[in-house]
Amino acid sequence: MVDRGDNTYGGKYVVNPSGGLISKGHPLGATGLAQCSELCWQLRGMANKRQVKGAKVALQHNIGLGGAAVVALYRHGFPQKAVSRLQAMPASSVSPESFKCNVVFDGIKEILKQDGANMVKKMNGVFCFQVKGDSGVGIWVVDCKNGTGSVKFGGPAKGDVTIMMTDQDLVDLLQGKLNPQTAFFNGKLKIKGNTGLAMKLKDLKMPEGGMKAAPASGNSKPGSEFKVAPVFDLIKAEIEKDGANIVKKMKGVFCFRVKNAQGKEGIWIVDAKNGTGSVSHGGPAKGDVTIVMNDEDMLNLMSGKLNPQNAFFQGKLKIQGNMGLAMKLKEIQPKGQSKL
Repeated sequence: MVDRGDNTYGGKYVVNPSGGLISKGHPLGATGLAQCSELCWQLRGMANKRQVKGAKVALQHNIGLGGAAVVALYRHGFPQKAVSRLQAMPASSVSPESFKCNVVFDGIKEILKQDGANMVKKMNGVFCFQVKGDSGVGIWVVDCKNGTGSVKFGGPAKGDVTIMMTDQDLVDLLQGKLNPQTAFFNGKLKIKGNTGLAMKLKDLKMPEGGMKAAPASGNSKPGSEFKVAPVFDLIKAEIEKDGANIVKKMKGVFCFRVKNAQGKEGIWIVDAKNGTGSVSHGGPAKGDVTIVMNDEDMLNLMSGKLNPQNAFFQGKLKIQGNMGLAMKLKEIQPKGQSKL
């Protein structure tokens, strides 16, 4: 069977298409899960370059400690529905305008129009950006290799290097606010392909002056689409009245990341550490402690209707950074709650 090549691609069977234990080590119980995942991916046509053409039946054989053994056969339960269910979402279903970084890519496009030939000569590579935003995943391909360069939105996600980041982190990176190496080691930047080319990312960042903010629609106040916005207005009023004492008492910068019912994220920074304090709306999301909640829960928390400890253990309140400072949340709850 081996001599005939019937144990690999092109033969009757393909044994260990994932590479088996040699390719991934032997993390005990996870081995069986890895086999299960691989076989399911194969039968669903999701195994990418490892895909066994026309796979219909799969067999799992796993031997464990103490003579334990598992043999299982897998077959797709609904093969007729598999193809339609697993079709990739067309890029057109996600609008580039729904991403903050779209303005950055528009800026890069303008740079290529003005000096594309030199950029291509300098970069000599195709960058694929997979960006995770509130509305889904957007794909931008920045071609700095062919002609005078180009920027395109939508798949296929092919390039000499693929950069995977969240929307806000990519904005910070391409504006020069986030160092690529720091982002990589903090897990904010994932790279596939030519790592050397990825290190040229700094040459793709926006020129001096950064990007222009998109104009707000109408005359609405920033953050007005959030229920919790009036709470921060009250906190701001109290800081304006007694900021020195609040700063002396709190000694910290709070970052609040709030998601409303439409999935939009708002960021408020309450600085109770510097000068006489301040409250600002908008990023970057930096503080000694970051509080992550949805709009309704944040309103209840800051209005004193929701206990911070209860919210934390119920998963309604997520905290990043200085936990001790987070416990002082009650100290900045506005006293004028009747106005909410």
